[in-house]
Amino acid sequence: KNLKLAGGQLAILVGGSANKKLFELAYDNKTNAITDIIGEYRQDDESETFGSESSEDLLDEIIDSDIDYRDYEALNLDTVIASPKARDLIFAPIVTCTVDHIIQASECKRGGKYIAPMLRLLSSDLILDEPDDFDQADLPALARLVHLAGLFGTRVLLSSATLTPDLVTGLFEAYMEGRKLFNQSQNKPTPKVVCAWYDEQPKAMLSEQCADVGDFYQAHNTFSEQRASYLAKQPIRRKAEILPLSLMSYNKNQDHQFYSKLAQALVDGAIKLHQHHALTHQTTDQKVSIGLIRVANVNNITSIAQQLFTPDNVQLPTDTVIHVTCYHAKQLLLLRNALENKLDRILDRSDSKVSIFNHFEIKQAIANNPAKNHIFMVLATPVAEVGRDHDYDWSIVEPSSMRSIIQLAGRVWRHRPDKVANEPNILLLQHNIRHFKKRHAKAPIFTHPGFETITIKPKSYDLNELITGEQLAHIDARPRIISSINTDERKHKKAETLSELEHQVMHELLNSSKLNYVNAYWHSDATAGTPQDDWLLIPRMVNDDEDTDEPTTGFDAYFSEDVFEKGLTHASPHNQELQVLNFEFTHPFIKPWLLTTTQAALKDIQRKQPDKSLRSLAITYSSVSLDRITLSNNKGWRFHEFFGFMRE
Repeated sequence: KNLKLAGGQLAILVGGSANKKLFELAYDNKTNAITDIIGEYRQDDESETFGSESSEDLLDEIIDSDIDYRDYEALNLDTVIASPKARDLIFAPIVTCTVDHIIQASECKRGGKYIAPMLRLLSSDLILDEPDDFDQADLPALARLVHLAGLFGTRVLLSSATLTPDLVTGLFEAYMEGRKLFNQSQNKPTPKVVCAWYDEQPKAMLSEQCADVGDFYQAHNTFSEQRASYLAKQPIRRKAEILPLSLMSYNKNQDHQFYSKLAQALVDGAIKLHQHHALTHQTTDQKVSIGLIRVANVNNITSIAQQLFTPDNVQLPTDTVIHVTCYHAKQLLLLRNALENKLDRILDRSDSKVSIFNHFEIKQAIANNPAKNHIFMVLATPVAEVGRDHDYDWSIVEPSSMRSIIQLAGRVWRHRPDKVANEPNILLLQHNIRHFKKRHAKAPIFTHPGFETITIKPKSYDLNELITGEQLAHIDARPRIISSINTDERKHKKAETLSELEHQVMHELLNSSKLNYVNAYWHSDATAGTPQDDWLLIPRMVNDDEDTDEPTTGFDAYFSEDVFEKGLTHASPHNQELQVLNFEFTHPFIKPWLLTTTQAALKDIQRKQPDKSLRSLAITYSSVSLDRITLSNNKGWRFHEFFGFMRE
């Protein structure tokens, strides 16, 4: 949209047909007929036979593009690449996708899934957005991809405001080793790689020819120091304060007491931030603010949210009403999509002429209650940190890394560059929740997400000791782009600050002379991840178009694969593993906000696809991926349309 690209210039890879259709419905940019929903999931019987993987499509994903193949007839590739989706990926001048689509180029497995991404990488530049968002366990795959780009002679661009020197240098080394092989294949001498650095300053561009890692590291630090000097001179737009949690303790048998105290602390913090950063309605004099509370893990979000709605556990002034919504990945596809569409619209504050009070969801909430103060609270996991162009008035953050704090700070006043922070607009919890649960264990605390490892630890888990007053007074990217310690100090020393912890880990993994699982290009066992199962949660109301005595309330849970192979009628429900949570919102001053029922979301989609039954739409869109239930992790799942999915 902002680049003004036509359909024939851009191809967008999305995760599947359901994601693609929701994408189209949200932006209303297609008029083509929709293929049969069940038919999209029918698998070719031959492809299920072992040894016939080469007959499968080269891409599982759906491509959204309007490429005219006639422009490429001279290449005569029709017989080589018969798949239209693969041709879209290769022929489109610009392809936008998540990194897991293109990273298949360096992950050669049977079935030829690497062929189309590899051909794309061979014939185009590679732009990686937010590469520092990768977990340590994912860095081997990222390094292999960049190495392969160098091997193909491809140019690489890294885009992020929070790249650490060691991460960039490590990726340069991976690229350089690949580029040496490329030059050998072309009978060229050892390369000097042309490297350039850019930011928003018109005259800050730096360009150097780097023959080795030393040249690159020196040039990168020169640019980073210039940028840090520039950032230090900017008006203070994000200012933080630490929210005390020192009197709290956790008892597994009485965890509701811990979460109720935490919920009260978050409410108190939200009220404090609201007082300084609320907007006032010109007519009613009511004050409104929208804030983001970022919690590291889904289970903690649902536990906090349930305590918020319990009247005896959370107290707030009588002139204040809080409206809460939960935003995380453990939610049905269609409900998460409905929520994101609303948040995208409400939190787009780039047009100063559009008042926050004009949105129906805000207008209705304050009209239903005459209270003077209305606080709108988005309780979210790290999905809110990157990838969403949202603008909040304030934020409260559970600390896990300096990077996450900086990234989340970028969502505060994101579209309002003229605002200056005279008062703190960000609160950081004194400890993260894992600290209370694992206080006496030797396991890392700042992890999943976070950078702490078994061997590299901080000196303390109290944020008062891990973030300097200077960093709190002006939250920006300087702690990430400048490393405050030299190589000798990195050894045998606990990190003094949260940012120092990250620099130590990145140096150990990506800029060290020692052989490790990143620079040796082999998988660590940690990269396997948690096995997932794909579920369908079908509302029983979809049976209302058939003659049946089935109840029209509640849900039935099915394995997706079972439904797609046998059909919904013959598939067996698994309602013991995935049960519905009954919960009543009884707090008089804390209300659920942006709540959409599955039935309402399905009917909304049906209005745009009137030829489809509610049952077929539910099979397509009422889906979710959840951690597999195993012998070692045998707790089932509970579901609520507001909270999403949570472990029992």
